[in-house]
Amino acid sequence: QQLQLRLRSQVIQRNLPRPTASDVRKSLGDLASASDVEQRRAEALVADELQLLIDRDNKMYPVSTKSRKAKGALPPDLEAFEESELLQARGMIEEENQKLISERHGGGEDLAESHARAMEILHAREEEANMSDVAYLKLNFSSLKSELEKQSHVASKLEKKIGILHGGLEAKHKELLARLGKARQRHQQVQHQLHSYRALSENEKVAAPQRLAKLKMELDAEKEKERVLQRTYAKLHYARAT
Repeated sequence: QQLQLRLRSQVIQRNLPRPTASDVRKSLGDLASASDVEQRRAEALVADELQLLIDRDNKMYPVSTKSRKAKGALPPDLEAFEESELLQARGMIEEENQKLISERHGGGEDLAESHARAMEILHAREEEANMSDVAYLKLNFSSLKSELEKQSHVASKLEKKIGILHGGLEAKHKELLARLGKARQRHQQVQHQLHSYRALSENEKVAAPQRLAKLKMELDAEKEKERVLQRTYAKLHYARAT
């Protein structure tokens, strides 16, 4: 994994500013301005290789969220090299650059000054990019903080409304619960009375015929007694008359 990280381009490794889309040939100028044919061909190859690297970095390591969502096929895979070969090539390029700079400026002192100025420019650009990132993050943080405060205020209002609504529902629940308790108690009383009336009805079904029979016997006895008394009275009345 460390090797894969080291094999990435220096722009990605150092998180340097980079274009999201670029036409390298337009950025480098008209290649036809070079007088030497070999030089034009070399510049064209360098421009094409640089364009391939920029496009590949933008696809594999997008700068923004929007570019992450962009669809499209990845550029063709680059030719694989060993790390030692890359280091050797980097050393050769560095050596050639030193020669070119020395030829242009003539002397080690000028070379050191040019290198220092170039490093200062790179550091200034990196710092500017970092400051722009910090400003962007601060802006996003302020926006998120403001949105959170708004949502918190809305949530507080909703909480109060829910509290009021819940309080009313709870009071209604208590009232209905009390009424239900009374209705249940009344239902139990009615059930008890109904059970008593049913038991009494069953008893009456048995006792009523017995009482009717007894009353009929008593009535028959009274009738018989009345007939005896009527006959006795008739006899006494007849004897008195004669």
